[in-house]
Amino acid sequence: QNLANLESVHRLVSQFGHPDVQFIVTVSPVPLMATFSTEDVVIANTYSKSLLRAAAQEWAAAHKNVHYFPSYEIVMNSDRATAWEEDLRHAQGKVVDHIMRIFLDSYLS
Repeated sequence: QNLANLESVHRLVSQFGHPDVQFIVTVSPVPLMATFSTEDVVIANTYSKSLLRAAAQEWAAAHKNVHYFPSYEIVMNSDRATAWEEDLRHAQGKVVDHIMRIFLDSYLS
């Protein structure tokens, strides 16, 4: 379903948008706070992020103008003590700044 939705976006923007349009897709590292399922939120979060990451990868692999940016991986592979705010839901400002520097260097240099 996620991939089908991404394909619909690609088709519509390609049809009605600029011919040189480029897409950048990422997965947010911010974890779920709750779930409406009976699963534990940690399990639901991992499953959700996995589905989104797999869909993003497939979408990027299928189109030359779709690019995956690894913001999720940058945060998740950082030291937990220094990457997260006290709420353990939001990345610290310095981590966000680091991600933005990488993003800008990668796509706007």
